Amino acid sequence: MSDRKTETESKIEVRSEVILALLEGLRTFEVEALQILGRQGISQPGPGKWYPLQSLIGAWAEITTLMTPTSLYTMGSKIAENAKATDEILDFEDFTRRLDEIYHRNHRGGEIGHYKMIWEEPRVVRVVSDIPYPCDFDRGVLFGFARRYPPEPGADIFVDHDSDSPCRKRGDDSCTYRIRW
Repeated sequence: MSDRKTETESKIEVRSEVILALLEGLRTFEVEALQILGRQGISQPGPGKWYPLQSLIGAWAEITTLMTPTSLYTMGSKIAENAKATDEILDFEDFTRRLDEIYHRNHRGGEIGHYKMIWEEPRVVRVVSDIPYPCDFDRGVLFGFARRYPPEPGADIFVDHDSDSPCRKRGDDSCTYRIRW
């Protein structure tokens, strides 16, 4: 990570509701997760509070060592179930238009990245994400929202990581996914 990006992230805060939604997805690791968050200065997260993003990123670094990519994906998919700001999304198209806006409402203090949605085909949406969270978790978030607001009733939804594009696991600044059904 560049020094400029680290400096910018040090000023950014994340809404406690994001942390609470993450904890909902970490039920089997809840005690460990609370201990890890506490070591990073996030103790007793409750509604209406703001915490340094750097603290959450530090906690993520440790939490990801305890979890498999599948666990991170599953945890990410729970965000759409537990995040309160998502109640205002009307349908799948609205989700593709508003996810970036909702993400930004839950972070403040600087540039925190974006979700860019691009319709490629009638049943494929490409998503470029340059947010600071793990890509397996991010892919799960996209799946959770697409499942909560399906593009068609009963659609089988898939969220694939585009292995030919940049990837945060490889040190890049973004990942690209395809939501298809």
